[in-house]
Amino acid sequence: MKRNQVWLIALTLLTTLLLIIGGRTSWSRPKQLTIPIQSLPAQAQLSALAAPTTADTSAHSLRLNQEPYKDLTKRFQVGILEGYNVSTIGGLPLIEAPDGNLAYTVLVEQRATDRPLSNPSLAQIPIELFRRGEGFQTGNFQPVAGGVYLPWRGNLTLGGQTQPVSGVILARQLGKNVVVMLICATESAQGDVKDAIALLANTLKPL
Repeated sequence: MKRNQVWLIALTLLTTLLLIIGGRTSWSRPKQLTIPIQSLPAQAQLSALAAPTTADTSAHSLRLNQEPYKDLTKRFQVGILEGYNVSTIGGLPLIEAPDGNLAYTVLVEQRATDRPLSNPSLAQIPIELFRRGEGFQTGNFQPVAGGVYLPWRGNLTLGGQTQPVSGVILARQLGKNVVVMLICATESAQGDVKDAIALLANTLKPL
């Protein structure tokens, strides 16, 4: 897939995620998708969204289904949070909470070789994928076992009303592919972001 096609799918999917968790009342194009720099919290607050790669799952309010989602083209699998709805957009997964306040997806960027990327290079890939979303901003990346985390934050304006959204991106190199998982949540679901990434990180594997 050509890079501009990957970007187009990535941007469309991000917008779709924001639309879904932004109210689920309209599939029309949002009037504005912006992340003003002045609305970003302190770096410590952004970094707090990132979670360790290992955790005691018994402490989580979220649970995983027994069966993971398996990529239609057999490149990766990822866990499905219990009770979440699963659909696909352009062959990519969209996994969302029943109330629409938290959703996640996975994109794949194919590379020419399986040469290991440095952490900064790995972190740059999701930034390149999503940065053309108007005003898209991330915090500093955090190296973790097998990849990097990038906290992000923004505002969604839909139907004349604005609300903050934020989440975490996990980028992981799997051979020739870089797999990018984006979690997006409204303010009411922010308490679930850390649990979600802690549960899902270890389920993101090659097939």
